[in-house]
Amino acid sequence: MTSQSVLEVCTPTLVAAPVTEPNIESLSARGSIMRSKWYLRTSPEYAMKRLLAAGWPDIYELGPVDRDGESGHRHQPEFWMLEWYRHNFALPEIVEDTVALLNAALVGTGQRTANEAVTDTYDGWLTRALKVTSDCTLETLCELVGPDVRDAFGEDGDALLGWLFDTHVSSTFDDDKFSVVTHFPASQAALAKIEPRSNRALRFEVYLGRLEIANGFVELTDAKEQRSRFERDNALRAERGQRSLEIDDLFLEALRTGLPPCSGVAVGIERLLMFASETAHIDQTVTFAHTKSHNHD
Repeated sequence: MTSQSVLEVCTPTLVAAPVTEPNIESLSARGSIMRSKWYLRTSPEYAMKRLLAAGWPDIYELGPVDRDGESGHRHQPEFWMLEWYRHNFALPEIVEDTVALLNAALVGTGQRTANEAVTDTYDGWLTRALKVTSDCTLETLCELVGPDVRDAFGEDGDALLGWLFDTHVSSTFDDDKFSVVTHFPASQAALAKIEPRSNRALRFEVYLGRLEIANGFVELTDAKEQRSRFERDNALRAERGQRSLEIDDLFLEALRTGLPPCSGVAVGIERLLMFASETAHIDQTVTFAHTKSHNHD
């Protein structure tokens, strides 16, 4: 990062407003200073974009993040994330930037050589594996799974697509190559811009084997659209029986001030270590692993 003049920053781990993303839950923290309730950050994204809106150059941060309810062979509730933002990078440029950094990191471990990258769209990968696209009906998707899975997801087509991608599509990825997934369905845009021509989100993910290593966006800069997405997140949370969450007005104000054209990426460090060390369980990449057996309540 230093060789490319990307500035290292350090943003707060305690935040006043959590992310509204329905598939991510924030851990709460209570205190007596300034406000009674805080949240542990799930990503430094909002704070870093506030810096960009204030005129900062390309930036990166490496640090811990926390997410509630994440535990398993690929998940820890506390993990390390590398996140960076590049001004005026389009989707092909930020994908190339990400693959180059990941390759450099793997070669630096001394245990892996550089890996090739195979890139296709979300629908391209989906069609290869399952002969369907993200535009097909919920009924068509349900025909691919058993009744238990259909019942578990109900009318939530995006959640079912995510499950199919994780369980069926990623199993087709080459173990020794980067598999890059681009142009997600607009309904899965999160904080990414939507390309008007294709009505697809300018979002990408990078996998090593079946491990998702990186997630990136050509960043949405429209504050009004971002608020609308936050509100839709809360509506979906309500449908799923999850709590509705306060919206980060400071982040939206930064977008209104003017977030410059940019792209950003987040990389899970422990996931990268899993691949580099050929380890099957994320617990083996950390010194102090959090496990369910640590709950003494």
